[in-house]
Amino acid sequence: TGSDVALKPVEMEAIVVSEEVGNKPVKIALQADTHVNFDDQQLDLNSLSVQGLGLDVKGDLKATKIIDAPEYAGKLDVAPFNLRQFMRQLKIKPPVMADATALKTVAMQTEIAGSKTDLKLNKFSAQLDESKIKGDLSVQNFDKPVVRFGFDIDQIDADRYLPPKPEEGEGKVPAPAVAQGKGGEKPAKIPGETLRKLDVQGDVNIGSLVISKAHLNQVKVSVKGKDGIIKVDPIAARLYQGTHAGNITMDVTGKTPKLTINSNIQNVQVEPLLKDMTGKAKARGVVNFSTAVVGVGATAPAIKRTLNGQLGFSVKNGA
Repeated sequence: TGSDVALKPVEMEAIVVSEEVGNKPVKIALQADTHVNFDDQQLDLNSLSVQGLGLDVKGDLKATKIIDAPEYAGKLDVAPFNLRQFMRQLKIKPPVMADATALKTVAMQTEIAGSKTDLKLNKFSAQLDESKIKGDLSVQNFDKPVVRFGFDIDQIDADRYLPPKPEEGEGKVPAPAVAQGKGGEKPAKIPGETLRKLDVQGDVNIGSLVISKAHLNQVKVSVKGKDGIIKVDPIAARLYQGTHAGNITMDVTGKTPKLTINSNIQNVQVEPLLKDMTGKAKARGVVNFSTAVVGVGATAPAIKRTLNGQLGFSVKNGA
């Protein structure tokens, strides 16, 4: 009718030619059962399918208020794909990582809802290479975001995704420029104005984490930030028969950002820790270590220069 249209199915194809894929034509195909009602301002996309550039996306999407103030809700299922290759095809340079095979298997399933200003991901599950991620995310008001999240990760080797170290040898991707930048560039300032607008609260739980070659378990990190004070508390984990508990606070309420770090490591077996981190161990014993320091400055190097506070450690049964 004049205000109600159903198209079943809608099938569209586009041919893309890109230098990154050797100038070979790439087909992108879209298919959906489509229903739109202009009086009710409603659009339904059922059995939605998008395929091409290595992507295979399926889902259902319903949009309301499509003329006045569009809102949408639905489900998306992204089959495993090579994110690194996908970025290259879109002329996006993949980030430099220690492991050149990282980002080759990415997948996602989620319920999605949102508008021009908001976004929600419910029952979110994803695969990042060998890692499985589950959780929820909501962002309200993109201009002054209110962020809430909670994620569980079964296991992840963070070293794979960090920039490579220069000493890792021939054949590795070179490390990026240091924080000060090339040619004496000034280091980036801490975005105080942006952080003051942020309202964030969430938790991340990781079953098993590798970072700097150290193995941690039962990792829990909670973030809470509002009105210019961002606090990460707790930062907790079990490692090498001991525990870590700590917190970090960034205060940008004044003109100069202030960073506070508290950390407490208890009953950690140093021999297996050193073996994992350095490949050898010339010491053994049970270590306790505590840190309570404060730094101020508009950049990371400035904060490092002003760090002041207390450190303490002890070793039991050491050799």
